[in-house]
Amino acid sequence: MLGISRATAYDAISRGEIPCIRIGRRILIPKVALERLLDGAGGGAQP
Repeated sequence: MLGISRATAYDAISRGEIPCIRIGRRILIPKVALERLLDGAGGGAQP
């Protein structure tokens, strides 16, 4: 969905660029947070 490697995703999570929820060893990214991240990356208005 993001078009990045798993290692890059983990790096972005550790830097705080991708919001996440940690439950035990699992790292979950809320769907709303991911949609906001993708909307902000586009830079344009949606149709």
